[in-house]
Amino acid sequence: MGIKNDRFWTVIITLVLILSMGFAANSRNNADALSSYTKTERVETKKDTKEKEEDFKTEMKIITDNELQFSLEVPSDWEEVAKDGYRTFIHRPSASSVQIRTEKYDPAINNADAKALSVSIADSGKTFVGFTKTEPTHYELLYQDYAVSTYDYMEQVYWDRSDIIRLIFVSRDEHYERLSPYFEKILASFAWDKKDPVPEGYRLSYSPFGNFEAAVPSAWTFAATESTMAATDPETGASMDISFTEDDTSLDNLGAQEMAHFLSNGKNDFVMVNYEKSEDRISSTSTYLAGDVRFVNRHYVFSDGKNLYFISFHYKDGTLDESVPETCAGLFREFHQEEIH
Repeated sequence: MGIKNDRFWTVIITLVLILSMGFAANSRNNADALSSYTKTERVETKKDTKEKEEDFKTEMKIITDNELQFSLEVPSDWEEVAKDGYRTFIHRPSASSVQIRTEKYDPAINNADAKALSVSIADSGKTFVGFTKTEPTHYELLYQDYAVSTYDYMEQVYWDRSDIIRLIFVSRDEHYERLSPYFEKILASFAWDKKDPVPEGYRLSYSPFGNFEAAVPSAWTFAATESTMAATDPETGASMDISFTEDDTSLDNLGAQEMAHFLSNGKNDFVMVNYEKSEDRISSTSTYLAGDVRFVNRHYVFSDGKNLYFISFHYKDGTLDESVPETCAGLFREFHQEEIH
């Protein structure tokens, strides 16, 4: 097949052999949660109750977005305005509001964490309070602004593989406790019929270095470096490795025989079960014996004409649902720079 093809398959095998990461890093800003965001033992007085009844109405109205197919309810007496170009509903007596922001998808949102967001909040002149990622495609961000008087901010951020929706709640600190039931009603009413959802049981991770996005089972442990990602199933020991290399090698002339030759190196009772190739993807399944245990390897190779991307699965035969590798491979995508907003 030639020197270039030999180099190509050598790269594949080398990457498969060296990808065995086992680190995890997690840092979190430990800023103290201020009184607005903590539970209180304060007993509500009759005066408090009367003030709440006079200031707020419980009747809600439905707000819809036909383009993104989502809806939510807001108090019917909150005034709708356009603020910074986004639909915003304001309760003027308390200077409180909820804003609905819609954005085109940015894959970097999958990597959001407390450390990165606390830096971003500090750069904006505000004070980070907390971050919670409750689902693979949803997180909550809390922060405060002391510019004139104290304002509390709560962002609820949702996304699919095409769009991002941010619900931003703002209230003066002294009103937050009274407003929280209304914020909770609004959040509870939020419904989104996503057009490009991430399948349940999976999470996405973005590599700014290779400019690609990969899916991994959300229950697996996960770690990443500049050039690789790795995930492991804590129950079965199945592993997944993802990497890339700058290489403009075409996949057109790379066949099953060459792949089998390289993958079988050093393996007992090696069998190439299947091999499929398209214009921008190669996939294969092979098995081999280690002692008296049969292992399965699933390999995927992608090309965008500039880079080669590799996804490899390794597991004991019968321990991994065969849909997992195909789902992860099907969700893989690389981005041209102009596609990142």
